[in-house]
Amino acid sequence: MKIIDRIRQAADSIDSSEVRTYAAETAFILSLIPIPGIQQAGSIATRILDNAEIERKFSELEKRISLLSNSPGAGLGTGERAIKISEILHENSDLKSLAAEIAERIEAFLSEHKTEFVVETRNLSYQEIIDSSISAEFSAFISDGNSQNLLRGNKITSQKTQLTASNNSINRIHNTTFADGSKSVSMSGIAQKGNVSVSGTQVTFHGDSQLIFEAPMKGVCPICNTIIEVHKSDMAGYTHIQCPNCQTNLPIQY
Repeated sequence: MKIIDRIRQAADSIDSSEVRTYAAETAFILSLIPIPGIQQAGSIATRILDNAEIERKFSELEKRISLLSNSPGAGLGTGERAIKISEILHENSDLKSLAAEIAERIEAFLSEHKTEFVVETRNLSYQEIIDSSISAEFSAFISDGNSQNLLRGNKITSQKTQLTASNNSINRIHNTTFADGSKSVSMSGIAQKGNVSVSGTQVTFHGDSQLIFEAPMKGVCPICNTIIEVHKSDMAGYTHIQCPNCQTNLPIQY
């Protein structure tokens, strides 16, 4: 995911939260951190801005940015203001260092105050958790009401992880490792339905639950006849796929 896309998703989440101060600055900083589910930025922002030390650092960042650019992005939405801030910091090494320091403090704070991490996707919705390291005592990924979660390239360290998909929903898992600190199990190319819990190497099925091993899907590029092979989880959220040989963008048809 491109950094601008992460900034915009963080900003959208923050706009939906109770955060009203340092919203653009927080959206930009959180986009730099490999937090799982950037869509959860609003709830994270609420927690970190309650920390006096982190709040002071954001205040310092805001004042120093204002000295360089009077009201950067005034009149713009949170996402566009955050992108403007990223452009200012790109040109200023001192501000870039301050932003990196804030990001480090946030990561340390989240590590010290880990309790649970929950992703809920409901009512015809879709969320991606990609290339993230999650550390919490308990983790849960819930999809409900014709919705979908995509977990790809993650390491999830929890004493217990709950996977729940109900009412025509699904959790797709690809190249993701679940660990409890000493033992781990990896899953890839899997579609999960029902209610499944993972703890170390133990996978427990509750009720009528399923882990479906999805074989890679194959097709032939109509332009150059190259065979294209891809996992369904890699296509989630996309409408087109690019041929690796001729670079043609082809519509995905199910």
